Amino acid sequence: MQHFRPGPLSLHHNRHLAAIIRAAGGRLPVSIIREALTNDQAIETEMALIAAIGRRCTGTGPLVNLTDGGEGNAGWHPAQSVRDKISAAAKRRFSDPAARAHLSAVNVGKGHTAETKAKMRASHAGKPPAWSLDPALAAKVGAKIGSIHRGKKLPPEQCRRISEMTKGRIVSEETRMRQRVVQSGKTRSAETRRRISEAKSGKSNGPHSAETRRKMREAWARPGFKEKMMAIRRERKRRPATPY
Repeated sequence: MQHFRPGPLSLHHNRHLAAIIRAAGGRLPVSIIREALTNDQAIETEMALIAAIGRRCTGTGPLVNLTDGGEGNAGWHPAQSVRDKISAAAKRRFSDPAARAHLSAVNVGKGHTAETKAKMRASHAGKPPAWSLDPALAAKVGAKIGSIHRGKKLPPEQCRRISEMTKGRIVSEETRMRQRVVQSGKTRSAETRRRISEAKSGKSNGPHSAETRRKMREAWARPGFKEKMMAIRRERKRRPATPY
């Protein structure tokens, strides 16, 4: 039982529980409620009891549990000062090249199973990120993400891996339509155009390759493709411009 492990009580991660154990002389009374349970049954019982009695940090009862019980951190609501400490520690850890190299080596070749991927897709289907629903928060998050990645260039090896992963990937018509709707009517701001110009300065796209020209011919030869593209252009001209 983790509450009775050896060591100074003051080092317990839950300071409220540490104070209770200290006041009890170093050991708490034990009551056996259920026996011969599987791990899942024990977790279910623990969570049910915590929910029924209530936790002090949520204002629902006297228990000093930091979470809802079971495995993981479900129900944990750390203070902002704790969040700041966790963030600072993570930044220090990932700023170390050796730590990043170790993490990369540990995860090389690993991937989610098809079943896990299916569950992830199902759980996220139709659910936009919570921050995207608040325009003010979305602008703040977007600015933060932009400041993190602006000016950074991916290593050639990472660019090669991304290219291999996306090569031959077919984007569904539904996805294409969503992308068109999102971008329709938007016009780049002067600042965005300036940054794009600077990024492309001195670079030349050159003539299209034979493979690219072949794909373009095939696309325009598909029935209805030309009409669809013309309709998109008309829709863009019709909508009021939205700078971004």
